[in-house]
Amino acid sequence: MFSDTDEKYLLRLLGRNEVVLFLGSGFSGDAQNQNGENFPTGLALGQKIWNFLDYSGDYDNSSLPEMYQTFLCAGIKRQYKIDFLNSNLLMHFNL
Repeated sequence: MFSDTDEKYLLRLLGRNEVVLFLGSGFSGDAQNQNGENFPTGLALGQKIWNFLDYSGDYDNSSLPEMYQTFLCAGIKRQYKIDFLNSNLLMHFNL
């Protein structure tokens, strides 16, 4: 698919975060996040946000957009929110 030169060039760009790669949703099916878990689906991510916000009771199945908006508006330090998103939505690499 790529020549050796193209491959080296692409790897160099990837290493510098200068490339965006768009793939289908099935691509990450077996990938793990920074927590060592499979990436959460919409419902599971909504529940994780619910727990992160320390809501009492069981998750009420609020939609992910609703949970994310609540997450954004919550009076929680920005860095804690970033850490939550990174740990749940960034891929864990075994190099």
